[in-house]
Amino acid sequence: MNVLGPINDGSIFGLIAQIKGQFFILAKDFIFYPISDNRGIEKIQVKLLNYPTTRSVQYQFRVAETGQPVVIGTDRSLQIGVGEPSSLQSPIPVQIWKRPVVFLTGIKYQINSRILVNYDAGFGVASYPPDGFYFVANGWFRQEDCSIVSLSDNLLIDDLSSCGFGDYQDCVAGKHYQYCHQGKECSGQCKSTCSGNNQQCLWNGQEYECVTTLGDLYQNEWWNSGWFLTIVILIIFLLILYAVMALMKPQEYFIDKENVPLN
Repeated sequence: MNVLGPINDGSIFGLIAQIKGQFFILAKDFIFYPISDNRGIEKIQVKLLNYPTTRSVQYQFRVAETGQPVVIGTDRSLQIGVGEPSSLQSPIPVQIWKRPVVFLTGIKYQINSRILVNYDAGFGVASYPPDGFYFVANGWFRQEDCSIVSLSDNLLIDDLSSCGFGDYQDCVAGKHYQYCHQGKECSGQCKSTCSGNNQQCLWNGQEYECVTTLGDLYQNEWWNSGWFLTIVILIIFLLILYAVMALMKPQEYFIDKENVPLN
């Protein structure tokens, strides 16, 4: 797979198994089929259960439409869901990429347990241990023209083998980057997250560097928080109410002294 980019916590993605050098994608009947078979791709949503300090990471997988846990294989112990999270490992620890990043596209992952994957190779369903798993985002951009490729039923193996990016800015830059390894943040020829909360790792034409953008700065400041907007709306409402009440003067009653009867 030549698609690059992070998959964030809460994102929808597809699950691909590599078996004997071939790629199979998880279909709606929870069997892996060759990608070209178009059996209907099962879209999954990921949730980070625990953000650890070790290389072992726990996740929760659920079907995007129904919210049901994803089951891989026939053994119930292989269920990935609430109460039974699985740990996956990557040769590039995802801890380099801070929240909300959970997976990196294009990296082969291994599940920390011996499992068998059910797949249909054209002559019936068989079970084999996978060489590894790949996570593919719900949508990404082709390097050639930055057109969008969606995770759909007509997905082809060519869509995964051609270069692409999960982020539009990376596609415009056109740099087929490397993920930074342990102990190295965004710099030079590798890409990862930045130490600053309001920074992005962007290509400047020669290397990657952490850049503070106006959009990120605005998004993370207090004036864009929900509680601040609520207070502003409340103040505006009180001002309008005060102005309306000030305009509503009480009626004045005048006494005609000439027509007042004398006792």
